[in-house]
Amino acid sequence: MNIFDNLESNYLETKANRLLNKGKAEEAITIYNKITKINDNKVSAHWNKMAAFIKLEKFDQALLCLNKLIELNPENVKFYFQKASILGSEKLQRYDEAIVYYDMVLKIQKTFYAAYLGKGIALACLHKYDEADECYDKAIELYPKDPWIYSNKAIVLLKKKMYQDALELCDRAIKQSSKTKMGLDFAYFTKSRVYGALNKKDECIANISKAISINSSVKNKVFECKEFDFIKNDNEFINIVSN
Repeated sequence: MNIFDNLESNYLETKANRLLNKGKAEEAITIYNKITKINDNKVSAHWNKMAAFIKLEKFDQALLCLNKLIELNPENVKFYFQKASILGSEKLQRYDEAIVYYDMVLKIQKTFYAAYLGKGIALACLHKYDEADECYDKAIELYPKDPWIYSNKAIVLLKKKMYQDALELCDRAIKQSSKTKMGLDFAYFTKSRVYGALNKKDECIANISKAISINSSVKNKVFECKEFDFIKNDNEFINIVSN
């Protein structure tokens, strides 16, 4: 590639990135395609095109971008991790494939705690709770400050009917979240599920109320969880999750 091609691709990329930042993902993709025709080895163009496809929820195309990125740089854990995250998302739910790519991340970088967390979530979704629990323990060992680990481990213990241990983990998640508020709604929501499994109405409602006050979209998850079945016809509960 000559100097003029390099200048053109850099100019186009700046333009595409601005469009992407403005939410014009489709227009940005058109320009990213022009860039990769000039220089198909331009990592940043493929990465940003992938991000644009994710915004459009075109996940198969995003995965193709990641395949190219892995081809260009097979030692970059970020690419494997991103692919695993997409495969294991609620939209795709391709958990077995996600686990394969989390393992690839860990093969390259054994201390990548988020890969253990992601792998644990995928295993839990496959109802492999003991294996998920081991992954969460490793993630905690590597980075004990992440509240998401404790909340997700609490869900595993909930499934294993280890309710008191699950509640203690929720409290740890809440404590870790209190500084940044990151994941605080999820921690309270998980705690409400545990109290629901114990048929403790007042505690269940108190925690689901806190979760909803932080993030109202929590309401959309309530009726997916059987732990709330015992109060689904309770007027106080209905009022909280419906308003």
